[in-house]
Amino acid sequence: MSRTNTDSDVLERVKTSHVSKRPDMYDVIMYNDDVTPMDAVVIILMEAFQKDLMSALAIMMSIHTSDKGLIGTYSMEEAYSKLEVAEKLKVELEVPSLLITVEKH
Repeated sequence: MSRTNTDSDVLERVKTSHVSKRPDMYDVIMYNDDVTPMDAVVIILMEAFQKDLMSALAIMMSIHTSDKGLIGTYSMEEAYSKLEVAEKLKVELEVPSLLITVEKH
């Protein structure tokens, strides 16, 4: 029995239907504003993004010297969840000028 194009198409769909698509990933970027105290940046990195002290200091210095820095790459849900926590911390720390964005990776 020979396969027809239809059989081949069905086989291909079955093979690819079992392949799970990776979710889109999103970068969280923080920008230097020359106003926000460095310690506030470190606190936000540690509390909102679960960075250890050394990582937070390194990211903060990268932002300070490069005008922006990658905090991390996350699923969309996780990126926006972390951004929400960071926005609340900005209010508590009184650093409204600190800009943090989420961008598709």
